[in-house]
Amino acid sequence: MIDNPYKGFPSARITLVKRKQNKILKSGTVMYTRSEDFIDNVVSGSCALAKHRRSQTLDVQDVKLYLNQQWNLQIPGFPVDDSKH
Repeated sequence: MIDNPYKGFPSARITLVKRKQNKILKSGTVMYTRSEDFIDNVVSGSCALAKHRRSQTLDVQDVKLYLNQQWNLQIPGFPVDDSKH
């Protein structure tokens, strides 16, 4: 038999701990959902750029350009050269 980890704590303290645990779990779920949405958005937009240049493949340049144009993000070590698009 496993001992109750909350044994000896007041019930108000147990409730507070459980609420904090639930808040952390919900925050993780929200972060996961937001990151999935961001990735879907970037892939869709990058594919649209590749299609616009009449390519059948998605290149790193497409992703870099999309991130730069839509999110103002620049990945260190990968300068954006949008003159090709």
